[in-house]
Amino acid sequence: MNRLLIISGDPHTENATGHIRLDSFAGLLPAFGWETTLLCPQTPRWEKDRKPMPHRGGIYRAFAPCQTPKAAGKATIAAQLMGLEDRQMAWIPSAIKAGSKIIEWKKPDIVMVSGPPFSTGLVGLRLKRKHGLPFIMDYRDTWIDNIGRGRETTLHQKWYYDREAKIDAEADAVIHATEIWRQNYLKRYPDYPPEKVHEIPNGYEPEDYFDIKPAEPPYFMVGYIGTLTPAYDLKFLSAYKTVCDLLKPFKENSRFVMAGRVYPPHDSAIEHLSREAPILHIGLLPRQEAIELTAACHLLVYHGVPEMGKTEMSSRIYEYAAIGQRILAAVHSESEIANIIKQTNSGEIIPLETTDPIAGYMSRYTAHWEAWQSGSYEPCKKNDDALNDYTRAMAAQKLALLLNEVR
Repeated sequence: MNRLLIISGDPHTENATGHIRLDSFAGLLPAFGWETTLLCPQTPRWEKDRKPMPHRGGIYRAFAPCQTPKAAGKATIAAQLMGLEDRQMAWIPSAIKAGSKIIEWKKPDIVMVSGPPFSTGLVGLRLKRKHGLPFIMDYRDTWIDNIGRGRETTLHQKWYYDREAKIDAEADAVIHATEIWRQNYLKRYPDYPPEKVHEIPNGYEPEDYFDIKPAEPPYFMVGYIGTLTPAYDLKFLSAYKTVCDLLKPFKENSRFVMAGRVYPPHDSAIEHLSREAPILHIGLLPRQEAIELTAACHLLVYHGVPEMGKTEMSSRIYEYAAIGQRILAAVHSESEIANIIKQTNSGEIIPLETTDPIAGYMSRYTAHWEAWQSGSYEPCKKNDDALNDYTRAMAAQKLALLLNEVR
C-alpha cells in the first residue's frame, strides 16, 4: 500500500469543506492503493461550537498558537502585513516539526498540502526540501481570485502572486477544484507546465443522500444553507421581505430558513429582517440535520459575489444538486456554479452580469409559491448521469491516477 501525507491548516471540524473533501479521500483512496495520514492544527478554544472530527485515515493535530480571539486577531493582522492572508501562518513552525516526525515514522511516498489556508503551502515546500518527497499543492479554493480576505493593497496582491508562484514552482503537481480556476491559473502563469496542473472537484458523496426522510412543511419553504460572510450581500432576503410586504398570503404561507454560520454585520441585519418577515436563522447544525433541512426546502438559494464573476464556486452547489430540490442561484451566467446547474438540470440562474437580482428573486419566489399553492410545483428533473461526474469517488479516482503519476 502506498502512503500519502495530507497537510491542512484547517482544524478539520464538523461541516468544514476541508474536512469533507479530505476525509472522503481518506475513505476512498485505499481502494486505489493509497492510504492517508492527515496533519492539521488543534481546534482553537474559541471555536468550541465546531466539533473536531475523526478522519478515516490517521489524524495528528499539531499545536496551534492563537487559541484566543485576541491572539487570532493579532495573527490575522500580522499575516496581512507579511503578505499571507490567513492567521495559520503562526502554525507553520509546529506543522513543519510534526510533519518531519510523521515522515520519519510513516514514511509516506508523497506529501499533499490542501488549502485554504494557503500559508500551509510553505509547510509542504519546506518538507519537500528537507526530505526530498514529491509535493502536491491542492487548491480547494482559489487563492489569487479570492476577494474575501479583508484588507488588501496592490502590494499585498503582488505578495500573493509571489507566494503562490514560489510555492507552486517547486510543486510536482497543482490541483484546482474547478476547470475555470485551472484555466485562469495557466493564464496567470503562461510558462508553468500545463501538464502539471489538474482539476479535481470537491464533489459530493451519493451515500449521504440515500436514506433522507425530509419533513413535509405545511408552508412553502425557501432555504439558504451555508456560511454567510461579509463578502456576500443579503439581496435574497431583502427580496423575500419585499414579497412578504406585497403579498399577505405569501407571508402567511411561506418561510425562509437559514442554517450555518453568519458573520457580522449580517447577523444583526438578519435579526432585524426576521422581525418583519418569517425568516428563521437556526445556526450551525450537525451535518445530517443540515442535509435533512436542505431536503425539506422547496427552493434552495445561492447568492453569488459579483466581483468573483466567472471564478465563483461553492461546494454547496453539489449538495444542493444532489438533494434534488430546485436551486435558485444569482451568479455569473458563465461561472462554474452556473455550468453545474445547467449540466445537471438542477435549477435556475439569475445572471448577475445582466439582471437586477432583487427583481429576479421576487419574480421567482412569487411564481414558485403560486405553483406550490396550486399543487403544480415540482422539483427539477435532475440529470443524474451528469451529476455522477461530480461524485467524490470520481474525484478520488482522478487523485489516485495523479498520485501514481507523481510517485
